[in-house]
Amino acid sequence: PDLRGFEDSDLKIQQAHKSIIELRSYINHKLDELKAEEQKQKTKENLKEIQKEIRKSLVDREGLQQQLHGLLPSVGTQQGGYDFEKWFYEALDYSDIQCRRPYKVDGRQIDGSLTIDGTTYLVELKFTKNQTGSGDIDSFKAKIDKMADNTM
Repeated sequence: PDLRGFEDSDLKIQQAHKSIIELRSYINHKLDELKAEEQKQKTKENLKEIQKEIRKSLVDREGLQQQLHGLLPSVGTQQGGYDFEKWFYEALDYSDIQCRRPYKVDGRQIDGSLTIDGTTYLVELKFTKNQTGSGDIDSFKAKIDKMADNTM
């Protein structure tokens, strides 16, 4: 009704109807895009859950125990250390603990990290025959002291 009473009322009304149709089309298109994006996200989440279940089914608790017992003869060897590292992260996966496998930062090897209740902890793994001495612990503490204040 606001467009009536002008010389070009018919043209304005036609343009308004055209604009409404275009706006409805645009809104419907955007809604379809949103639905497609939501569906993508749901699919990704479902895939992550399936992958987690597959990983968990491949590694059961008894299998983890057997693997750990199988590592005992290689305690103190370099290969034993690598095998223990692999076992450690399989155990974290089995326990649904968020983790990051070994990586390098500024030329330093980090054995990995794990996150519990939003706190990330750096991991230093040792697979030695003898108990770690105070010198190794002091060296490790010095490395940690060089990192950020909130590093654990």
